[in-house]
Amino acid sequence: MKYLILLLVIIFCSAVMDTTNYIAAFLKRKGYQKLFEWFNSNSWKNKWRFSEWLQKIGLSKRLAKWLAADVLVIFTDGWHFFKAIMMALIQYMVAVLSIGNVNSFLIFINFPITNISVEVLAFILFLVGGQIFNLIFYRFRRL
Repeated sequence: MKYLILLLVIIFCSAVMDTTNYIAAFLKRKGYQKLFEWFNSNSWKNKWRFSEWLQKIGLSKRLAKWLAADVLVIFTDGWHFFKAIMMALIQYMVAVLSIGNVNSFLIFINFPITNISVEVLAFILFLVGGQIFNLIFYRFRRL
């Protein structure tokens, strides 16, 4: 049942990615300007606004541009955000299904104080891991 729910979330994320222009048009008609800018196909401008904000808080121009364009791009627009969630869930499902028998031995990783389960930690790991893979892949592609 858990995997069915995850699969439905993956399908939902894919559908949102395919319809970001329609969602943006709907949000603009309803008057939600900030959400419109987040879903708009011109949302690449948000990366540079984010970069300017990072520079204002004291980061160097080069570091701020790298963070905004590569690392934290999942927060600058709806398409990248839903892509990151979708890819993290796919990676998580593949990993958990491929090591299903080992999963019961990983219970010791569970943190009883914070109540964070292995699944939440794995999801965060794959979300961060996916971004790190993107960084490495695009860095080598530019060479």
